[in-house]
Amino acid sequence: MQDFLQGILKRTSLFVIITGAILVLIGAATEIAFGTFSIRIPDIGGRAVAVVVGAVLIAFGLFVEWQEYSQAKQKESGLAYASIRTSSRSITTKSESIPLQMIDFNYQDAPLNHGWKISETPDSTQPVFKHVSDGFFGSALKIRSTARYAMDISVNATAQVGQVIEFAAKLEANYAVYAKVNVQSQNGTNTNDIWLNFQVGIDGETRELNEQEWIVYATPNPIGENWSLFRIDLKEALALSFGKKGWRFRKLRGFRLRGNLHMAYIKVL
Repeated sequence: MQDFLQGILKRTSLFVIITGAILVLIGAATEIAFGTFSIRIPDIGGRAVAVVVGAVLIAFGLFVEWQEYSQAKQKESGLAYASIRTSSRSITTKSESIPLQMIDFNYQDAPLNHGWKISETPDSTQPVFKHVSDGFFGSALKIRSTARYAMDISVNATAQVGQVIEFAAKLEANYAVYAKVNVQSQNGTNTNDIWLNFQVGIDGETRELNEQEWIVYATPNPIGENWSLFRIDLKEALALSFGKKGWRFRKLRGFRLRGNLHMAYIKVL
């Protein structure tokens, strides 16, 4: 019984609904009996007030429950997939429960203390990092910079075999989110490190920038409040880019960030 009452108190909306129902029952009754003890309630005006207040509490509690349910469904559907499409197929991946590596940003100090390294700055001007609270993801990292920079992280040995990546971001001026991938030739004799630069655009379109970098366009899922959720199959992204020149996936090496953006997490599956 104690656990039941504690569960009700934790669910405020359910507690409000129950309270409202009790008030409605009291207001609708002319007499309340407890065993051999009974109380007559002759005051019609007071009973009417109890009914109205109870109905308002029930409506409010149901509204809160509906909001919580809608947010839960939105998060569930939003995390299901994001896709790159070609004219003939949709390249999607189903959600995996256990990632090979989860790169979170839910800490209060600098990301440089969590494996990230600044690899490019023109005049030693580093970006400004600020941690913000988000109603959907909790804590997230906000990055601001007035100069071009690159911030890199390597994945762990287990995650190097991962062929699907997922990340949630708010993309702003001059943003860029890269995957660093090691590829090999068809006969396996040559290997090379390349960059896949993921940009919002028409699904499945790609553009070669140089021998080391291709832009891969994708349409992310909108999720939460102005967040974009990307879920990318690296093998398919390579087939649309470096695969045209005979390269194929060997292993994932890491990630790179540029520009102004918010990051919630990066996941390797």
